[in-house]
Amino acid sequence: MKSCPYRSIPNAIGIYPAQGEDHWRENKSFFIKNYNFHCSYCGSLNPDYFLEILEKGGEIGPTDKPYKAYIKYKNQDAKFYFVHLSPLHISKYISLAEKNKLKFGYPGFFYKAPFFIMLENTTPFAFGSIIRLEEKVDEGNRIKFIRPIYKALVNKIIKNPNFIDEINPHTWEEIIAATYDKEGFDEVIVTPKSGDYGIDVIARKKGFGTIKFIDQVKKYNIKHKVNAEEVRALLFLLHADEEASNVVLTTTSDFAPRLNEDKYIKKYIDNGLTLINRENLINKIIK
Repeated sequence: MKSCPYRSIPNAIGIYPAQGEDHWRENKSFFIKNYNFHCSYCGSLNPDYFLEILEKGGEIGPTDKPYKAYIKYKNQDAKFYFVHLSPLHISKYISLAEKNKLKFGYPGFFYKAPFFIMLENTTPFAFGSIIRLEEKVDEGNRIKFIRPIYKALVNKIIKNPNFIDEINPHTWEEIIAATYDKEGFDEVIVTPKSGDYGIDVIARKKGFGTIKFIDQVKKYNIKHKVNAEEVRALLFLLHADEEASNVVLTTTSDFAPRLNEDKYIKKYIDNGLTLINRENLINKIIK
């Protein structure tokens, strides 16, 4: 661990002063005998120990933060930040949750569930994100997708394609970012909610020359079609951004009839411009 992932949470402040690279160390502020290995920046219990304690019957204590929990074992306590879980850890935690093998302290449930969790018979993504914030950069936040949550989304859409209409616009930006990461792009960035100049996701592939994709996501109902003016506005970015190789407009709806015949648009289709409608979007997610 070179950098504590808790640093990526807005306004997060560690409880220990930074001294070189973040690392795991003994800490008796929150102490569980034989499990006192904690993050040197935020103080969180090591995730391997966290899961081992849960499997042994440790009690997880709910908090009002989707990234934090307390854990009690043999009358001793520690705190844990869920951002320290790797995708493999997350899969293991979700498996314990779905099998009802988690032991909760008072009041017996989360005030706010962990940001990544997905339980059966709940509304997917009501609890949080399909991505993990890796690092703040000038353009926004560099991300990695969380495989178990992505897999749950795919299964849900396969069973009911119209489920995509229940997902909110901001989550759609995260889902699209996740698709680029899953496809193997070297860097995927979700831009800030404001001041993004119409850009929602940036994806780069690096090699002899960097390929940069700019994606604008339109969460529309099926009756609301993307019009030519919206596509032309996106094409401006293809010329304004010297690094841009391709601009993409992704929608949960469709495009206006004969839009691809527009003289200002048709020469760019598959030549710097990609239009992804509802059908193509579903295929992109589940392929």
